[in-house]
Amino acid sequence: MERRAPVHVGSPPRNEAQPWKVTPVQFHGFEGLDAARGSLVESPEFECLGHKWLVKLYPGGDHDSEIGMVGLYLTNRSEVSDELHYGLSVVNSSGFHAASCGYLGVSTFGPGESRGSRNFVKRSDIMEALVNGSLFIEVRIRSPGTSPLDLPITSERTLCQTMQKLFGDEESADVTFEIEDDNEQVGNKRKRTKSTHTKIHAHRLILKKCAPDLDALCESAKDNDSVPIAGVKPDIFRHMLFYVYGGAVANEDLRSHSKEIIDAADKYGVVNLKLQAEAWYVNSTEITVENVMKLLLYADAKNCALLKEAVMDFMVQNHAAVIRQVPLRDAPEGLLAELLAAVARKDSKVDDNDDLSTMRVNDLRKMLLEKGLNCDGSRETMIATLKENA
Repeated sequence: MERRAPVHVGSPPRNEAQPWKVTPVQFHGFEGLDAARGSLVESPEFECLGHKWLVKLYPGGDHDSEIGMVGLYLTNRSEVSDELHYGLSVVNSSGFHAASCGYLGVSTFGPGESRGSRNFVKRSDIMEALVNGSLFIEVRIRSPGTSPLDLPITSERTLCQTMQKLFGDEESADVTFEIEDDNEQVGNKRKRTKSTHTKIHAHRLILKKCAPDLDALCESAKDNDSVPIAGVKPDIFRHMLFYVYGGAVANEDLRSHSKEIIDAADKYGVVNLKLQAEAWYVNSTEITVENVMKLLLYADAKNCALLKEAVMDFMVQNHAAVIRQVPLRDAPEGLLAELLAAVARKDSKVDDNDDLSTMRVNDLRKMLLEKGLNCDGSRETMIATLKENA
């Protein structure tokens, strides 16, 4: 049953609990923003509760911030003062609030005044919470009258922390994954060794809501039997499962094991982790004439649209060498359409940002995310989904 917003007849009393007005603000390409102390990035103005607002972000901290901290503020751009509840939160790829400020008590916003924190969160923690390189900020504002016990951030952060504490907890778990690891690396060769097994305990309820494909595997397991996992290294599976529990995979692990994480996340339907690992893989992989076809086939097999876009851009920019040296007969279906889209993007005359056929993959994914739609899949699939939900 869908719960709709209440319909008020007349004006509700000032002291009645008012709902939060939520405005998402996204800072794209966060890692590339100037991280010098005092460097400021401002969002465009937006309206909420009769006022104009903007968000001020100091990627490397304000002048008064502690070293390594990010500053974040909400600024009243109207000429009228007001007393309001407010909150600022970083939302990670799992939809959880990774950091927050505000929420407690009523704050007075005079004209041009800002409220927030010069030591909002560590920059290193921000980097862990980025979604495809973008910083997702959630601005919440509401009128006074709500009990300070009604704090959305408290329950969400408590839930996230509780889930992470449950990770691997044998006593409360109701399913066990048994990951087989039967290969040992010796130089550049793989030597078959005696199989070893790593057990990781999990909870069906969490899997059902956050990783349905993993939960489906558990259906075939008999009571008290472990669920066998093959073809994935134990540490990669552990990273993936911890992510399902609301945790974050360290940047170093994403950088070093991006392809393995893509394979595991694609196999078990952990979409957001797959997209995050794909972005790391694209940024850390040098595309050459020698490996371009291998990367193209891999991108097609795993529905890695961002990687395929990078390959297409390389092929357009190096078309002469590609024609001479790359056997295009091995290319997957749909190559022509992808190449034409890459050519159109390269053409300086193309400036129609609303043309889905030439839009960048990241922009297509952002549109899908904003509509609450699945952003995994090929370029064609994403465009078709957007058109169906226009």
